[in-house]
Amino acid sequence: MRSHLPIRNPHRSNLLLLARLMSPEPRYWNGPGGYSDQLFPDEAAPQETYEEGAVTGVKVNRYERSEAARAACLSYYGTRCQGCDLDFGERYGERGKNFIHVHHLLPLKKIKKTYVVNPVEHLRPVCPNCHAMIHRREPMLSIDELRAMLK
Repeated sequence: MRSHLPIRNPHRSNLLLLARLMSPEPRYWNGPGGYSDQLFPDEAAPQETYEEGAVTGVKVNRYERSEAARAACLSYYGTRCQGCDLDFGERYGERGKNFIHVHHLLPLKKIKKTYVVNPVEHLRPVCPNCHAMIHRREPMLSIDELRAMLK
C-alpha cells in the first residue's frame, strides 16, 4: 500500500494534487470548486490599502439656475425643509442659518430648454437628505410621496 501518495483526484492527475499538497501556501479543498487559498471562499479577504484622490477629468452638463428665483422661493417658503421639517438654523445654530437646497418640482433635464420659472409654483426648499431621496431613483418622488415615507 502506498500511503505516502495522496488519494487520486478523478478530475486531475496525482502529480497536480501532490504539488498542491506540498505547496508552502495554505490551500483548502472546497469540493467541486477545487482548491482555494481561503478557508471560507465566500468571505472577502480584507483589503489592506485603499487609494483615493486621483484627478480625473469629467464632462457634464450644468443647468443654469436663477439666484433671484431661489431667493424668491425662500422668501415665500422660508428655509425649513418641505419634506422633513428640518430647519438648519434651529438644529445647528448660526452655522446652519439659511442653509437649504431648492428643489425644482419639474427637473430642468426634462424641460431641455430655457424656461421662465415661477418660484412659488415650481420650486421648494428641501434639506440635502430629502433632496437626495427625491432624486435617488427615476421617477423622482414628489414631496408628498417623500413626506408619506417619513411617517
